Amino acid sequence: CHSLGMKVTIWVHEMSDLPAPWVPEWLGPVTPDNATLWATLDDRYETMLRDTIPNVDGLCLTVVETQIRATDPAVLLKLVNLLQSKCSKYNKTLMVRTFVWYPREFDGVMAAVKQFPKDMVVMSKCVPQDWNLRGTFASEIGGVGDRPQIVEYDVAGEYFRRNAVANCMPELLKKNFDYGLAHHVSGICVRVDRDNDNVLEQPNEVNLWTLGMLADGATDNLDEIWNAWATNRFGPAAA
Repeated sequence: CHSLGMKVTIWVHEMSDLPAPWVPEWLGPVTPDNATLWATLDDRYETMLRDTIPNVDGLCLTVVETQIRATDPAVLLKLVNLLQSKCSKYNKTLMVRTFVWYPREFDGVMAAVKQFPKDMVVMSKCVPQDWNLRGTFASEIGGVGDRPQIVEYDVAGEYFRRNAVANCMPELLKKNFDYGLAHHVSGICVRVDRDNDNVLEQPNEVNLWTLGMLADGATDNLDEIWNAWATNRFGPAAA
């Protein structure tokens, strides 16, 4: 990736891979003042960024779908401060993901976001929950103060039959993209695969072309996007 001029960001889950409460190695409850816990995490990221993956460019933190969810505002702030200090030490970037499962978790995460440093990058899904792309816009889009915000899309179809269905949706994606632009988002993150399925050489690849061309500023005309993809896929006569 680096040889292509790209940057690589690793997705990390916290709190994860901690000793369980029923073993002697248990570190105690997850609280902001548990010195043993935070020393363990400090050492984890020191080792990761110094020795394990020193050539990575950044980390992206998710706080749910983990062993212990880090959605309590005080815990999340402590965690973000720790990771930011390690990223600064090793010249890496950090972004924090707002995706959660429950309204109470959302309230906790957003309370923490409002206390993040002004340059902290926040990543949010384009919809409130897991990829109901015809649902409402995620309420946190444009709701993170002046912090840079990246909006996350799934064009690979985790919940709409992946490669088994030609779910081509440039119009819907442009609607979401335009909403993000109107709310001053800084970038997008696009999922293109799931397990052994991906959008390449599939009808759903037009979704990737849509977001790519919109984000690049190549065009915001859907007919031009359709024609560009179809020409590449089938040739100009068929397109």
